[in-house]
Amino acid sequence: MGKKYEGKIVDIYKNYGTIKSIIDEHEVTVHFLILPDMLTDGVFRMTETIKYQMKNIEIRKSKVYVAYNLENIFDLEIKNWKFSKHKFEKIVTADHYTYLFKKMAGNDQEISQENLNSLIKYDKQVKEFFLKWILYIESQIKDTLIYIFNKLHISTTTIYRVLKGNGKTKSIVERQFKFVKSEFMFKPEFSTLSLKKSENDPNDIVVSPDSSFFGNFITK
Repeated sequence: MGKKYEGKIVDIYKNYGTIKSIIDEHEVTVHFLILPDMLTDGVFRMTETIKYQMKNIEIRKSKVYVAYNLENIFDLEIKNWKFSKHKFEKIVTADHYTYLFKKMAGNDQEISQENLNSLIKYDKQVKEFFLKWILYIESQIKDTLIYIFNKLHISTTTIYRVLKGNGKTKSIVERQFKFVKSEFMFKPEFSTLSLKKSENDPNDIVVSPDSSFFGNFITK
């Protein structure tokens, strides 16, 4: 039996939550997965202060600790938690181009403001041109596939099952869903995914191929 920790639940999102604890005299925030069987009629119900264990998993190519085996504290009130909304911070990128082009020119080269403005202008135009046509082609391919699938009354779930059942495409599907899980776990996008319990680890999840939203990731 692994070591048990105690902490307070801070936020609950659709597929995960956060806990604040004092570990080795330091305040830490730990994430935990909300598995489907942890919900009662779609509601997450636990005491605010809980006990839990921690394990190491890989997320976005980094090893991190997550909480699992959450337990209520028996003499505390169990509450119905409301899902929190994500807060997005504005990213300041005003000096991005100045830094980028000066870095490309080298520290010993001076770039006049006029030349810098010209570089920025043409760089934006080139990016907008290529991005426009890449997105257009991608959108046309997606729209065509969706039209064909709807015309033939083929569901997204059926498509993924067929691809996973084919020896040539099974590894591609599994690799893509593994990528989706690793890249989007504990991000706002994670709330749009559907989960199911892993057959190998009852405290782990796999991305379930039963939502049309997955197409946005698979085709990119």
